[in-house]
Amino acid sequence: YEVDVYDFPTTLKKADIDFKSINFVKVDIEGGEFELVPNMIDYFKKVNHYPTLYISLHTPFTFSMVWKKSFFHKLVAFLPKKISARMKNKKMIEDLSSVYKHIYLRNGKPLTSLSELGDARAFAEIVATNRPWPQHTA
Repeated sequence: YEVDVYDFPTTLKKADIDFKSINFVKVDIEGGEFELVPNMIDYFKKVNHYPTLYISLHTPFTFSMVWKKSFFHKLVAFLPKKISARMKNKKMIEDLSSVYKHIYLRNGKPLTSLSELGDARAFAEIVATNRPWPQHTA
């Protein structure tokens, strides 16, 4: 099958979406997040709007993918899976930290260590936001 592939800004334009009206984006694309999120961040910087991101990290799926665009992904493909997964997760967190003040695990606990994201066998979900996690009181 042939499919048309568009970058993030073109997708918004084709869908006639006012990006500045978006406050929350869920990214769950089975390993493609490692390529999409850095491009989204570049766009966020360009338009100076940073919606909260809920990202499912599918590091195990990335080992069967062919990375054609990124030298980083080609390099990482030759490393053992556990090291490769840590490097991909580290790069994702660095990219997100360049524009987001807070990165949390899905339970609201601040991400303090890459080990909390697991290894090559694990999936993880994170929230990147510029707002503090709401504190619930009893």
